[in-house]
Amino acid sequence: MKKIATTLGLLACLPLAAFAQDIELDKELNGLDIETEIIGDSTATAPGPGAAAGTQVLQVTNNSDSTVTCQLDPGPAETAASESPMASIKAGESAVLRLDGSYASATMRAKLICSEEE
Repeated sequence: MKKIATTLGLLACLPLAAFAQDIELDKELNGLDIETEIIGDSTATAPGPGAAAGTQVLQVTNNSDSTVTCQLDPGPAETAASESPMASIKAGESAVLRLDGSYASATMRAKLICSEEE
């Protein structure tokens, strides 16, 4: 019974893997202790050959002693993507940043910019 449940669980994950995108993330953290984790694509749509669509989701954790402001900006080739709003993250807390759009390649490029709030 365990083998059947495991097999069914793995098969259920296959559609998610088919739509998964790589993300190339540049970071400008200005010396801050920031941890990032790419959570993935929050949608499962495919607009057609040679393109991918969805919302890329990034969890940002502030391990520094002060409040920081972070923003996720699309790379120059990601013309259909939009900037995420700035997020104010208190010390020891996390925030989720999203980058919406359609991408020209399977690898999305974005830049995370964080700075200490004054």
